[in-house]
Amino acid sequence: MSHSQAKASCAPPSDSLKAISSLRLSKIHKEFIAYKIKTNNLSSKMQSDYQRYYNVWKELVDDKPVDDYKSSDLKNFLRVVITLPKRNLVVVK
Repeated sequence: MSHSQAKASCAPPSDSLKAISSLRLSKIHKEFIAYKIKTNNLSSKMQSDYQRYYNVWKELVDDKPVDDYKSSDLKNFLRVVITLPKRNLVVVK
C-alpha cells in the first residue's frame, strides 16, 4: 500500500457516508430491499427471508441510527438466530 493510499484510508468519512450512518436501520432496510428487487430481481423467498431476520432484529434491538449499534447488538442477534428452527420445506427421506 502506498503512502497516499494509506493516507486516504485514514481520511475522515465523507459527508454522504456520515448522512447514511445517521439513518435509522428501518429506513435503510426498506431502501435495501427496494434496491435488491430493482437491481437483482430479488426473489419472493429471499424477500421473505430478509424480512424474517429483520423482524427478529426489531424484537431484540431498538431502531436507531446505524452508527449507534454496537457489536453486542449483533452478537445478541446472532445468538438468537442460531437457535431458531430451520425452515426446511423439503422432507428429507
